[in-house]
Amino acid sequence: MTAVPGTEPRTLTLICDECGDTENVLEVAHDDEIVWPRLGPLGWSGSPFTAGQHRCASCSLIPPPYNRIPAGRPMRGACYDVHEHDDFDTVVITPLTDVDVEVSAVLREALEQALEGHRHLVMDMHAAQIIDSTGLGMLVRAHQHAKQRGGTLTLVAPSRYVRTVLHTMRLEGVFGIAENAGAVLDALRPPGGEHRSTH
Repeated sequence: MTAVPGTEPRTLTLICDECGDTENVLEVAHDDEIVWPRLGPLGWSGSPFTAGQHRCASCSLIPPPYNRIPAGRPMRGACYDVHEHDDFDTVVITPLTDVDVEVSAVLREALEQALEGHRHLVMDMHAAQIIDSTGLGMLVRAHQHAKQRGGTLTLVAPSRYVRTVLHTMRLEGVFGIAENAGAVLDALRPPGGEHRSTH
């Protein structure tokens, strides 16, 4: 997104990175680095940071292609891998690319399906360097859903960028964070339970 002074006093003109359309908005005090709180209510999607890519509300509604995974990488669905660990009442979902607006719709469905049969979710983020506002909103909703069921949502190996986003949006205390999925499963292991997983 590019923001330029608007035609009216105290306004800005926002230019969509996807289609080039413009939208005039009132200029308000804001963090120079973070734009998500400003763009989210307008229906825009993209990076929470000013320097990232952003799509206007119209472009955000267009179903994107889901062919972003390089050839040869393992996947289930279009952009993620999933392992069910029934003895731990847990599903581990691993995004295989950055968690942006194009893959969030697919992951959202996967998270909803996982929560239908399991209380705990683990999002292994080691392959995702970037997360945008759409992906972050998806995680917040999944966390709320899991919490309502008495479960948890834990992020594994989030990148420095993802950690920075969580800190900036004051969400670092919302999600559990672990270095690897095994540590999460060990913490959820029932007393005297044996490890048995299904893929």
